[in-house]
Amino acid sequence: MKTKYVAVALKECKEISDKAVRCVDHNGNSDILPKSAFYFEDDFELDGKWWIADWILPKKNLTYSSNAKFIWVER
Repeated sequence: MKTKYVAVALKECKEISDKAVRCVDHNGNSDILPKSAFYFEDDFELDGKWWIADWILPKKNLTYSSNAKFIWVER
């Protein structure tokens, strides 16, 4: 199954447990995301942008662009 990941600009992204990350965007909005919603590879952080699964973004309080760069990953 392929999953769409969107490049989301974040001011801060901090691990808070083995399964969760607390993220803060540049507008000061923050939310907790599961690590499973991130795509972690060699270049997972792109100049302050992180690959986050498209399916979770509408459910979270983070600012992102629907026109942002994205990738499809076979999972």
